[in-house]
Amino acid sequence: MALRKGERRRLELMRALGGPLLLPISAITPSVKQEVFLRHPAGEVLYGGAAGGGKSAALMLGAEQFVDEPGYSALLLRRTYPQLRMPGGLIPLSQDWYQGHAEWNQQASQWRFTGGATITFGHIQNEQDIYRYLGQEYQYIGFDELTQFTEQMYRYLFSRLRRAGRMNDVPLRMRGASNPGGIGHAWVKRRFVDPATAEPDSAFVKSLLHENPGLDQESYRSGLAKLHPVDRARLEYGDWDVTGEGVLFHRADLLGLLVPANYPVGEVQVRAWDLAATAPHEGNRDPDYTVGLLADHDPATGVTVIRDIVRDQLDPGDVDHLMRLTAEQDGQGVMIRVEQEGGSSGKAAARHVQRNLVRYAVESVHPTGDKVVRAMPFAAACANQFVRIVEAAWTMPYIDELSQFPDGAHDDQVDTSSAAHEALTSGVQPAVVTMPDAALRL
Repeated sequence: MALRKGERRRLELMRALGGPLLLPISAITPSVKQEVFLRHPAGEVLYGGAAGGGKSAALMLGAEQFVDEPGYSALLLRRTYPQLRMPGGLIPLSQDWYQGHAEWNQQASQWRFTGGATITFGHIQNEQDIYRYLGQEYQYIGFDELTQFTEQMYRYLFSRLRRAGRMNDVPLRMRGASNPGGIGHAWVKRRFVDPATAEPDSAFVKSLLHENPGLDQESYRSGLAKLHPVDRARLEYGDWDVTGEGVLFHRADLLGLLVPANYPVGEVQVRAWDLAATAPHEGNRDPDYTVGLLADHDPATGVTVIRDIVRDQLDPGDVDHLMRLTAEQDGQGVMIRVEQEGGSSGKAAARHVQRNLVRYAVESVHPTGDKVVRAMPFAAACANQFVRIVEAAWTMPYIDELSQFPDGAHDDQVDTSSAAHEALTSGVQPAVVTMPDAALRL
């Protein structure tokens, strides 16, 4: 396979510095791009781009590099357990490679090698699943199809990346493999692919279909040709820039609205809530979020500032607690707006919120029009630079959701943005209300 001049020089340097590439099992001979991935000294490396580039095999080869070291431990992850076991998945691939070289523990989904080294297969289906790895210790963690994971899942696993003193020669490696697209596309591109925003100790090794000699490339291309143009560009050409983003919000525009946390606060403030009442469970691993978005507005300049966001997947009792705690922190000068659904159930829910936040100004409103229509005024304000977004831990997930709307997995933050902007710019402000004690008995 031909390499560009820069790639060839990089591989030659890696070979000169690293010596022979040691693969204790050596089930396959790595391609040139896979070798670059395996030799790379960065702490975080993403291998990916086009479909069929040998991503899963690259992750497996990386996991086995140090299985001859006593006590070495590697973890390979997919989003769900069935994905690990499907044809062509990591577990069937490992059974082809490691049978006869290691002992398989079905219950633990783990291979144990001579000397005690292990390769374990796991999954993180929802945010709470990260804690199943609490107390574990790995020297290699590999995410297969990284863009199917959230950034929180990925970042938490760094806490499990550690080694004992006896393994000083074993590097700590966080590795990912993925095509463009998926719910994590934006953060993966930001962290690895875009040179302007990539993490200092990260690297991206781009793999393409024609660089995998073990694949029937013509039949693979024939299947890819039938895809939507956006999907085809991502899967056949590894294009991270082609966008399937919504028509209202554009990521480049939103990034231009970022301001520091000490940006002046406008004279009118509102906390808009979009309420859900379901924590992740077996029947729904990714329910809607409860979101409370704090925004303020300066009538003199017409600028609305997105100041703070609280966001979680919670049961009803926890939603009540979150709303009370947030209201206490915001203070009574911040009006509270909650969308009220139609019918008697919506009225009952509105009364419940008022009883829960009895000392605060709560306005219940009936949303009109569909979500896209309601989001248009806020989208126009963003496009015309009448919005600012404070830089904080929640900022990039917020921008990710806006830029994927209306086709993203969630739209709760979009809804609260629309509601807050409407409340701040409509000129209608509810008076501060102190509910009488009798209201608690309604």
